[in-house]
Amino acid sequence: MSGVCKCIGCSVCLLVVVVIVFVILSFSSLPVNTNGLDYSPITKKISPMVYESGFHYLGFMHKFIEYPSTMLTFDFSKTSTANRQPLEARSKDGLMVSFSTQFQYQLQTANLTKLYTRYGDDYKNPCIRFAVDTMTDKASQFPASMFFRNLTVVVMDMQETVNAVFQKECYANVQTLQITEADLPSRYEDALTATNVALQEKITVAQEQNNTVIDMETLIKQAMIAAPIVVNQANATVNALLNTNQAKMEAYYAVTKSEAQGYKLMKTQLGFSQDADLLKYIKVKAINSFNPKNLVIGI
Repeated sequence: MSGVCKCIGCSVCLLVVVVIVFVILSFSSLPVNTNGLDYSPITKKISPMVYESGFHYLGFMHKFIEYPSTMLTFDFSKTSTANRQPLEARSKDGLMVSFSTQFQYQLQTANLTKLYTRYGDDYKNPCIRFAVDTMTDKASQFPASMFFRNLTVVVMDMQETVNAVFQKECYANVQTLQITEADLPSRYEDALTATNVALQEKITVAQEQNNTVIDMETLIKQAMIAAPIVVNQANATVNALLNTNQAKMEAYYAVTKSEAQGYKLMKTQLGFSQDADLLKYIKVKAINSFNPKNLVIGI
C-alpha cells in the first residue's frame, strides 16, 4: 500500500512539474518599443494578431517574431555601419553620379503579418534592393548639376518615390531622406565649380550695381530736398538786402528833404531873391568854419 501511495505521489509531482513547465513555456515577453507576431513552431502557423511590448500568454512553445516599432534607418554610404556602399547612377545628361544617402522608415504595425508572410524573417535585404533600384532610377531623371545647384528638389522627389514603393512593397512609411554627399567626374566638377564661381561673381557685380544705383538715387533725393532750402535761403538773403537798401534810401531821402526845407527857410529869412545868393552865403559859411592856417582859396 505504501508503494502505491509513493507512485501516486510521484505521478502528482511529475504532473505538477509538467503543468508548471507547460505554463512557463506558454508565456513570452516583448521588449520596449517592439511589436511581435505569435508564431507556433509546432503548427508552423502565425497569428494575425499584433502584440505590443509586455508579457503575453501565447500557447505552448509559441514564440514572438519581433519587429521594432521605432524609426529605422537604411544607410548607403562609406561608413562602417552602412547597409551598403554609396549608390551610383547615370544622370539625365549621361554623367556618372555617385551619392551617399540614408532614409528613415517605420514599419506599418497593421501590416506586419503581410510583411512576414511575404519575406519571412529577413525583410531588410529585399527592401534594400527596392530602395537601391528606386533611388538610382530616380537619380537618372535629373541632370548632374541638380545634385549641386538644387539638391532639395532631388531629395524631395526621391523621398516621395521611395515612400510610395516602400508602402506597397515593404509595408513601411519613409519619414525622411537625406543625400549627404554627391560626387561627379573631376573634369565636370571643376567646370561646374568654375560656373558657380562665375555666377556668384555675376550676382556680386549686379548687387554692387544695384547698391550704386541706390546711392545715386539717395543723393538725388537729398539734393531735391536741399534745393528748396537753398532757394529759400537765397530769397531770404535777397529780401533782406532789398529791405536794408530800401531803408537806407528812405533815410537818405528824408535827410535830403529836411536839408532842402532848411535851405529854403534860410533863403526866405535872409531875403535872398536868387538861389545864387544863397549858394554864396553857404560857401562863405563853409570857408569860415575851417582853420585859417590850413585854408587855401583859389581865385
